[in-house]
Amino acid sequence: MKKCFTLISAVAMFIILTGCHVKEEAEQIHIMDSSDEELPNHLNEIIEFSDVIVKGSFTEFVKPTI
Repeated sequence: MKKCFTLISAVAMFIILTGCHVKEEAEQIHIMDSSDEELPNHLNEIIEFSDVIVKGSFTEFVKPTI
């Protein structure tokens, strides 16, 4: 009798746990393609079209957040 109860309990738990499984949808990331954008060829072009130029040195990498 105890084996039968254990078997029925195990089957019931399996059914409950598999029935409660929720399939999560993968997060979609959209990437903007701007490959037709004209890139500067020389440093003078970068300077000419820049509003702000920052002079400095790299000290620490901070992981970007999305």
